[in-house]
This record gives sequence, C-alpha cells and structure tokens, in this order.
Amino acid sequence: MAEKREVRHRLIHEIGVISVNPSSGWKKELNILAWNDNPAKYDIRDWSSDRKHLSKGVTLSEKDMETMIGLYMAYKEKLDEPEKPVEQEPREKQETQAANEPDTSEAALPPEAAEAQDSSSADEASTPF
Repeated sequence: MAEKREVRHRLIHEIGVISVNPSSGWKKELNILAWNDNPAKYDIRDWSSDRKHLSKGVTLSEKDMETMIGLYMAYKEKLDEPEKPVEQEPREKQETQAANEPDTSEAALPPEAAEAQDSSSADEASTPF
C-alpha cells in the first residue's frame, strides 16, 4: 500500500473572499499558496472559519490565471453586446425562394417514415412533461 505523505501549504497572500456559505460559515477564497515547498500559485478553495480545514480546490499558475481572466472578460463583453437585428429579405424574394424549394412535408415522406413520425408525435403528446 502506498505511504501517505503529508501535504503542506503556506499562505503567501490573501487576495479575497469570493463567497460565504451561510449555513457552515466556510469561505470560498482566492489566495496565493505554496504547496509542499513548490512555487506559489493562485488558489481557489473553501476554508473553515478557523482555517484548520480546507476543501479540494483549484490551483492556477500566473499564465492560467491570465487566460481565465481573459476568457471571462471576453465572455462578459459578448453578453453585454446588444443583439444585432436580423436582416429581413423583401417578402417577394422570400416567396420566390419558398416556391423554388423542394416539398419536405409529410406527403413527400415514404409511407413507413410518415407512419413512424405519426406514432412518435402521438407518444410525445401523451408524455406528461
């Protein structure tokens, strides 16, 4: 059986609290920690109020943290962009295109496919959710 080795951490810098669990008092924090005498990394995890216990967490190198922040900022920027209105083609052009498209109605389906489609839609109608 593998020997259990002691895992040590050293808090280098407390950056801040992300959130607090009101029922347990544990805090999700962003800190800089050094694990087992390795170089310090950004660290996100939950800590007990007395700091004696900690949860599993995520460690990020400087490069990983920069990438994560960049991804988040790009995502937020995209969410903040106003939706662009969809350009509508003139009605005559839409009607002309529709007239030139092949018929994809049930009548165009082979009989066995139309039957399968009918029975599946009946099943869906009786499903309570």
